[in-house]
Amino acid sequence: EGGPVVRVDHRLADLESHMVLSPSRDQDNTRSKGNGHVCAGQEPNPGLTNALLPCSRRSSGPAVTSDTGQVDDGRESVPGSVSAPGRIRGLLLACHPLPAAAVTVLTVALGWVAGVSGAVLTTLGAAVLAGQLCVGWVNDLIDRDLDRASARSDKPVAAGRVGVRDVTVAALAAGVACVPLSLALGTVPGACHLIAVVAALAYDVALKRTVWSWVPYAVGFGLLPVVVWLVSPAAELPPAWMIAAGAALGVGA
Repeated sequence: EGGPVVRVDHRLADLESHMVLSPSRDQDNTRSKGNGHVCAGQEPNPGLTNALLPCSRRSSGPAVTSDTGQVDDGRESVPGSVSAPGRIRGLLLACHPLPAAAVTVLTVALGWVAGVSGAVLTTLGAAVLAGQLCVGWVNDLIDRDLDRASARSDKPVAAGRVGVRDVTVAALAAGVACVPLSLALGTVPGACHLIAVVAALAYDVALKRTVWSWVPYAVGFGLLPVVVWLVSPAAELPPAWMIAAGAALGVGA
């Protein structure tokens, strides 16, 4: 009797009458169940039977953005309403087709001048093209966040015209195909070409924005005439000036 008196507001006993919630767009996804309201995908709370409880705006499926038609699954952006032909076109554009074609044609032309012909010339062109496709696709994969932040509409991955999964599978396929195609030219020329491809991938992944960004270009373009001359009838190294010219061309590209 001499202790402190604890006064309990009777209004707190009735949580329903004490809660004042104003309806909003974040609260419109409730559904009735029994005598109360519960959020979709949630179980009812028997202690709160009549209150309109706020529900989080979590949907059961992926959300489609309105500006690019992309589907946001919480991890990556992939095509939503993009048609199959549109995705194929986006995949082709993501490989940097002009540089890939230019390097391939240059190498085949150099091989023809060196006397390479027939199946060897075809294999040489296929190996170089596979390597260039892999490098181009990896480049767009690595840069997709920066390209998206810069609103690069010319970058299909960033713009949502082709999915990350599609480009990843294509890059892996091209990279895997590049290995046997290169080695079919011979162990030494094949290894030289694979070193050039690895150097280009190192540029994509780590060296692009460093003071060493020129090194992969020098290595890759410097090795191209080496590969060509090793598979030519001469089967020897090209003149040193040609290797230096190739490296300089790559650095200046």
